[in-house]
Amino acid sequence: MTVKQLLPFKTFVTVYRAQMMVITCICIMAVDFPVFPRRFAKVETWGTSLMDLGVGSFVFSMGLINVRSYIRQIFEGRFSYFRNLTATVKGCVPILILGCIRLISVKSVDYHEHVTEYGRHWNFFFTLGFLPILNALLAPIIVKLSPVLTSILVSIVYEYILLHGGLEYIVASSRDDLFSANREGIFSLLGYFAIFLNGFALGAAILPVVPLPNSFFRVGIKREDLIKKYSGGFKGRSFLGTLFYAAVFFQLGYFIIDTCYSYSVSRRMANMLYVIWVSAYNCSFLFIYGLIERFVMGGMETTVISDEGSDVETVIDDLISQEYIPASLDAVNRNSLVLFLVSNLVTGLINLTINTIDCGAFESTGILLAYEILLAGFTMFLYHHKIFIR
Repeated sequence: MTVKQLLPFKTFVTVYRAQMMVITCICIMAVDFPVFPRRFAKVETWGTSLMDLGVGSFVFSMGLINVRSYIRQIFEGRFSYFRNLTATVKGCVPILILGCIRLISVKSVDYHEHVTEYGRHWNFFFTLGFLPILNALLAPIIVKLSPVLTSILVSIVYEYILLHGGLEYIVASSRDDLFSANREGIFSLLGYFAIFLNGFALGAAILPVVPLPNSFFRVGIKREDLIKKYSGGFKGRSFLGTLFYAAVFFQLGYFIIDTCYSYSVSRRMANMLYVIWVSAYNCSFLFIYGLIERFVMGGMETTVISDEGSDVETVIDDLISQEYIPASLDAVNRNSLVLFLVSNLVTGLINLTINTIDCGAFESTGILLAYEILLAGFTMFLYHHKIFIR
């Protein structure tokens, strides 16, 4: 079995990530217009909304895909802590540079911003840039202990910090220095890291073409060990079964903690309830997408064949192909980060040139349609010319 056979691109994951990004990009622009329902906009401190879910889902999706490189390295028996850390840092430098560019551009034109969202200087690009680095730094612990258990541990420690002075500090303290000025972004990084780890764990379970032993609680397996397992008659749980149990686990966890807890969900702090809420939604979404793929599109049929004296082979149903993914969604998925950046830049330009809050329904709809056509054209241009910027 090769790495390419072990980790094929799965249709339902591509569609899930692309549609999540499309909704996110639309909301980034639409929220500035009066036609956008206020109930969908980000809440200030407590509560939930569509855009609060979008931010967390972006991080969850990032963790889901990030695990591919770990599975690949472990499968081939060449995982190196320092090499992986170096590669991760190099890969995250462009994202951090984008964060700096956004910071400079926002400050230079005096663009309006909500300081209580991430802080005075912090922005979401910094969060996205530091999460994989933090994951790579703690990789030995995460791989040995389990991503899910590490996520639970991080959530408990962070919640303890919030309940013992952290909550009051984030909500009410002054912004006298660099740390306090960006306390929302710095503290919420722990909560987002827990979300990232939950996505990381789920990816380890559903991305491989065949079920891996204890895949939701461990990351990857060596090729030789996998062959031994299947030669010995191992049969793991299907990816749909894993998604179902993961969704039930997080949904029940949210119900129990929300019932016993005195505080609500907070995206601003990315507290434990927010972590579980985002994870529950994304596991549920992925389960539904997986069902659609299986029962409507035909799904994936995988058999493991072990002939005498031969290695284990994987035979994948020919129905699973990139041809079954709409080109528009495949284009969005392949350049999601660039699309996210461009949508932010275009949103900023429109807000600087137009008083969006005073736009009528007809004018707002026209601008939003033009914005969406521009983004669609941009992604299809990159896709047509095979320009893929990860």
